[in-house]
Amino acid sequence: MYSAYPSGYAPYTVRCVSLPKMQKKTEFDKYLKYAEKLFTEIIDNTENPKAAVIYKIEIGNIQSSDYKFYIGKASKGILRPMKHYQKFVSNYENKVYRKTYKNGEVIGELKSWRKKVHIPLSEARKKGKNIRLTMFNVELTELDKTEQKMIKENIQKYGIENTLNSVSLK
Repeated sequence: MYSAYPSGYAPYTVRCVSLPKMQKKTEFDKYLKYAEKLFTEIIDNTENPKAAVIYKIEIGNIQSSDYKFYIGKASKGILRPMKHYQKFVSNYENKVYRKTYKNGEVIGELKSWRKKVHIPLSEARKKGKNIRLTMFNVELTELDKTEQKMIKENIQKYGIENTLNSVSLK
């Protein structure tokens, strides 16, 4: 069990469930300090933390009316779900924009977050809701197909109104 309280947010506990692999533990621990600032529960079912992963982020409890989920993929392992989501949610909360350049000069700023995912995660964190991250490895060649299959299965199970994924209704 890891305490999320030092991160400055609600005093709840990050529960980490992980397979006992020495290399993975090192990689997992490397990113845990970022992930525990956002997620209240992390279920790490990866065999290799640097291999392609599918991850599911769940906000709230399945039984509640405000339950939301997001299915994502990362071809280079657990870095994206464990570190980047925390960074982009914090950027949103602190109104940090990514600078855009042309010929070495700053010409503008772009938002570095996605409305459908990062804003609901920020709101959930502020309200102290449960935010669960579940990760598992897949073959790189099956990454896209597995992600789309999981999105469809979860929409069928929980309803399209509960997904944070951008989906077409074709």
